[in-house]
Amino acid sequence: MTDADWQHVLDLNLLSAVRVTRAALPLMLRAGQGSIITVASVNATLPDPMVIDYSAGKAALIAFSKALSKEVGPQGIRVNTVSPGPVQTDLWLAEGGVAATVSGAADVTSDLIIDGGFVPTW
Repeated sequence: MTDADWQHVLDLNLLSAVRVTRAALPLMLRAGQGSIITVASVNATLPDPMVIDYSAGKAALIAFSKALSKEVGPQGIRVNTVSPGPVQTDLWLAEGGVAATVSGAADVTSDLIIDGGFVPTW
C-alpha cells in the first residue's frame, strides 16, 4: 500500500469522525450535554489479513473515542463506539472479498469463514 492509500483509509475511518466531532463538540459543550457515537469494527481488536489499513484506522478510532470520553464525559458528553462484526455484504461475500481473502490466508473454506465456524489462532 502506498502512503496515499493509507491516507485515504485513515481519512475515511478516523479523520472523518475527528472532523465531525470537532464541528459538533463546541455546541454540545455549551449545552452541557450530548452524545457522540462512532462506528468502529471488530477488526480494530481482531484484525484480519489484507485489511491491515482498515483495522489500524478503526483501532485508532476506538482510541480517539475512548480518550475523548475521558476528556468530555465529566462535562455531560457521552462518547460511545459501536464495533460490529462481519456483515453479509459484497465486501465480505464477493469473489475476492474479505471472506475469500481470510480463508486463503487461513487455508480453510470461505464457507467456514462466512458461517463463523473459524476461530483464528494468529
